[in-house]
Amino acid sequence: MLTKPTIAAVVLLLFSAILFEVSAQYRPNVLRSGPSEGSVSISDFEQVDPYTGNLNFSLPLKTVSGRGSTSLSFYLNFNQKWSTQDRIGGEYIYPYVTPTEEFYEDGDPAPNDYYGYAYTAQYGPYRAIGRRLLNLLDCPSMGTPTPGNAQSTISIVGPGGARYELRDRITGGASKSIACAPGYNRGRVFDSTDGSGAVFISDSDIIDMPSYDDFVVAGKLITRDGTVTTFGSGGLVSQTDRNGNKSIASRTGAVYTLTDSNGRQTQIERVTDSSPYDLCDKISFSGFGGAARYIRVSYKHLHEVLRSGLSMKTYRQLFPEIFADTVYPSWGDIVPDANFDPLVPSAVWLPNGQGYKLYYNPYGEMARVELPTGGAVEYDWASNPGNGSLDIFEPSVYGMIMMPQPYRRMGERRVYSDGSTLDSKTTYSGLQALGSHTGSVTEDLYDQGGTHLVTRTVHYYYGVVGGYNTSEYFQFSPYHNPFNLESWRNGKEYRTDVFGSDGTTLLRQNTRAWTQTAPGWWLDNANDAPPNNSVLTATTAKLADTNQISGQTLAYDSFGNLTDTYDYDYGSGAVGSLLRRTHTDYLGTNPVNSVNYQSDSLHITNLPSQKWVSSDLAGSTKASLTNFEYDNYTSDSNHAALVNRSSVTGFDSTNYSTSNTLRGNVTAVTSYSNAAATSGASARTCSSA
Repeated sequence: MLTKPTIAAVVLLLFSAILFEVSAQYRPNVLRSGPSEGSVSISDFEQVDPYTGNLNFSLPLKTVSGRGSTSLSFYLNFNQKWSTQDRIGGEYIYPYVTPTEEFYEDGDPAPNDYYGYAYTAQYGPYRAIGRRLLNLLDCPSMGTPTPGNAQSTISIVGPGGARYELRDRITGGASKSIACAPGYNRGRVFDSTDGSGAVFISDSDIIDMPSYDDFVVAGKLITRDGTVTTFGSGGLVSQTDRNGNKSIASRTGAVYTLTDSNGRQTQIERVTDSSPYDLCDKISFSGFGGAARYIRVSYKHLHEVLRSGLSMKTYRQLFPEIFADTVYPSWGDIVPDANFDPLVPSAVWLPNGQGYKLYYNPYGEMARVELPTGGAVEYDWASNPGNGSLDIFEPSVYGMIMMPQPYRRMGERRVYSDGSTLDSKTTYSGLQALGSHTGSVTEDLYDQGGTHLVTRTVHYYYGVVGGYNTSEYFQFSPYHNPFNLESWRNGKEYRTDVFGSDGTTLLRQNTRAWTQTAPGWWLDNANDAPPNNSVLTATTAKLADTNQISGQTLAYDSFGNLTDTYDYDYGSGAVGSLLRRTHTDYLGTNPVNSVNYQSDSLHITNLPSQKWVSSDLAGSTKASLTNFEYDNYTSDSNHAALVNRSSVTGFDSTNYSTSNTLRGNVTAVTSYSNAAATSGASARTCSSA
C-alpha cells in the first residue's frame, strides 16, 4: 500500500532520489513476541495473554544446572510476529512486512540464521541487546539535519524469552538532543524498569549515537540475589552465583557449549542428520553412566508443515491491507507476490524417541502441537477485526509518522485427548473498549464436544482506547514523549469476573490495584508515563452469591522487595477486619561486617533480616518473629570459617577465595517463643558455607 505519511508538527522536505529507512525499533507490548506481564501459563510450554492475544510457545528442552544456584536453560522459543518496515522514497511511504523473531532482534529479523549468537537468541539462555530510539535525518544522505532526540537502553532476553528492560541511572531513560555526532553519555550503570530489581554494569560508557541500529553490549547483569551473568559482545560468557559457583558459555565454530559448575557439558549445533531428523539443531549431553543423549529440533519449510486444510499464501495475500497497490518499488527485499515459505521448527525429538510435532498456519503462527502422549493442541488466529493492522505512531526523520503494523490474535485453543477427540475448547474475544482507557476480553471454556459452556471469565484491562472495529486499540503516551512510548498501565488487569455455565451468573469477582513512581523526567499525567517498576498494591476477592469480600494490601521497598502484606477477612459487602500483617525487613548494612549488601558492587538486595507476623497494624501483638544473620564465619561453637575449595571444578577461586566473606549466606536463624516480648529464643540454627 502506498500511503502518504501522517506527520505530527513537522515540515516535509522530501528528495525524490533519496531512499532510507525510518526508525521503527520501538514495538509496543501487543506486537512483541515472548511472554508479557499478563501472560498466564496454561501448560509447560504455553503462555497466553488475553490482553495482547499473544501465544508464547516456549518448550523447555534442557536445563543446565550444577552446584549452587546457577541455572542456564535451553528453550525452543517460537512466537511468530510481523513487523512493518517503513521506507520513504519520493513523497510516499512504502511499508513492507517481514517476519520478526524477537528472540533475535526487535525489528531486525534474522530468520533461519542460527549461527553467530543466534543459538543463545533462539534457544536461550541469555542475550544482551543495546537499543536505540532515534528521530533524526539520515546524516550521510541529508547533510546537516535539524537536531533530533535519542534514547539508549539495554534489554536482556532471558530463558523462555523473559526480558529485563534497563535504563541509565543518570537520567532514568530521558531522551536527549542529538545531531550528526555522538550525543549524550549515559554512563555505565543501568537499572531495571520491569520490577525485577536487576542492575546492568556496562564494560564501557553507553553513548547516544546518530544511528538506528541496535548495538553490542558487554558487561554484567546482577539480579537481586547477587547472581552475576556476564556478557561479551552481546553474547553470554558466564553465570556466577554469590558463592563463586560458575557456569560457562563458549563457542567453537558453529558449536555452542554450556558447561555447568560440575563440569558437565551441553552442546548444540546445526547438522544434517539421518531420517527422520534431517536438518536439525542437535543438543548433546551425557546421561546416566556417561551415556550419550540427544535432543533434536528438526526444521522444514513452512509448506511442508501446514496444518491440515491450510495452504501457503503470498505476502500480498497475507496482508492485503498493506500490499494493496499493484505497483510497488522493485526493492530486492520486497516481493509482495512471493510465497511466505521460511524454515520453521517441525519436530522436537526427545532422547527416548518420543517427541513433539509442530504444524503452522500460512502466517507461520503455531497452529497444532502433537504431544508425546498422543494428545494434541490446536490454535486458531485472527487479524485485528478492523483493517488487519494497528496504526502505530513511530519516530522518524520527519517526526511522528503513523504506520500500519500487522496485529494478529490467538482466538481459539482446542485440546484433543488422543489427537482427534475434542476434550475442551477455549475462545478469546477481541478487545472490547469500555471508555476511560479501559477494555475487556472474554474467555469462554467449553466442555467435550466444544458446544456447552463450562465457565466464562471476563478480563478487564487498562490501556484500550479504540473500539472493536478500529485500528486504534491501545493507549500510548502523549506527543511530548519523542518516541510515543507505551503507558505503564497498558495490559494491567484490574478486574476479573468469573461466570457460571449460563454465561451470566456471576460467581466470583477479583480486583487489583497497581501503582508506580513515574521517571523523574516525566512531567505529565502519571498514568501516561512509560513503565518504571510498577507494583501490585491491593487485591480483593468477592463471592458473588453471599456478597462477601476479602482483601489484601501490599507494600514494597525501593528494590521491589515485598515488605508488608495486610490480609483482611471476608466482610459483608466490603472488606472485613484485619487478620494479620506480615512484615519483612531486608538486609542493607550487615551488622556482622558493616558492609552495605545493597550497593552495586554486591547487589544482594533480597536478604530478609527480620520477619514477623502480627494481628494488628502496628505489629505490637506479634505471633511470630524470626531474625536472620549472614556471613558470620567466626570460628566458635555456633559458626565455622570458610573452607578453601580452589580445586573444585566450576568454581571462581580467584574472586571467591576464603578472604571473600561477602556471600549472603545465612549463618544463623533465631525465632522466639514470645515474639511480642522478643524473648525465649527457641531455635538457633547455623549453616557452614
